Amino acid sequence: MQLSWTGKNAPGFLVAGCLALTLVACGDSGTSGDSSASTGATTTTSPTSITTVPATMSGETESTTDTPTGGDTTFSSLSNVDTTYASFSGTTSFVPETCKKVDVIFAIDNSGSMVEEIAALTGPVFNSFPAALLDVGNGIDDFHLAVMDACPTPPYYHNYGTGGACNFSTGLNWMVSTSPELTTEFQCVTALSGSGWNGMMDTCDTTNDDDEQPARAASSSLMSDAIGAANGGFLRDDALLLVVAITDEDEELFGGYTVDQIVQPIIDAKGTIDEVIFLGIAGASDCDGPYGGALAAPNMQAIAAPFVAAQRGLFWDLCQGDLETAFQQAIAIVDGVCNEVVPL
Repeated sequence: MQLSWTGKNAPGFLVAGCLALTLVACGDSGTSGDSSASTGATTTTSPTSITTVPATMSGETESTTDTPTGGDTTFSSLSNVDTTYASFSGTTSFVPETCKKVDVIFAIDNSGSMVEEIAALTGPVFNSFPAALLDVGNGIDDFHLAVMDACPTPPYYHNYGTGGACNFSTGLNWMVSTSPELTTEFQCVTALSGSGWNGMMDTCDTTNDDDEQPARAASSSLMSDAIGAANGGFLRDDALLLVVAITDEDEELFGGYTVDQIVQPIIDAKGTIDEVIFLGIAGASDCDGPYGGALAAPNMQAIAAPFVAAQRGLFWDLCQGDLETAFQQAIAIVDGVCNEVVPL
């Protein structure tokens, strides 16, 4: 404690305080009684007292003694308390909240000309896809994965391939990233069969390209009569949704279906476009590309457009091949969304 009075105007009680200190110092060392100065201030020699000696002011020194109410409050009693910044450094880190789950749909054109693309999906693409997707944000807990062909009737995810039942670990018609047999399951189901859901045949007419509708198939799979029945349990409220639609022809708008009728159910499945990522893969023009021939796909580009505009999508030109890069870019979009949006 320091006081700032100096000179002839210094209060008289400072002098009295000094006299009181002298009397205590010279008293009987065996007595712990009180000694009072003329100002009424009290000093004691209690073994638990703290004595404060202020700085010298104009040649005078004040001594005061405060009696604590209990416990050892001397500086030495605090000597074991680490008050350095380092002692608190473990509690100052901040990890931003990110998404923890992603639900993924692969809707794949199953025409005979898609052999090269499907081989790329089951080989180079899927070799890195699971690990890359699990690493988005701060690392997600898991992802659901569903595969279907481009026929929207029925709009159910496949659990059969050309070799028969794929026997997913979920016991359902979609896979989960925690399955120890995920790669085998994916390879089984991407050997696409026209009877991919429980062995039931598709009802699309292959003579008029009714089975060239991957985006519509994915969209229809998310409608209430499908997601609440055969596809039950796949779509989660607290997960982002990634839809992949791939064809070497254009999306067939069969039966007068419109682009909006395909796009809106995908958005409605999550209630907002913010929680949806769409990857459309088709030809930007007629070409003979690395995976064989492809036709210009203005409908698929139109379906991808609202997602691209919302920074939630990508149209990949199949004519340039390199599906690994297409999926890397799509996962980069998922990562950005995951850091921005946490579905509840």
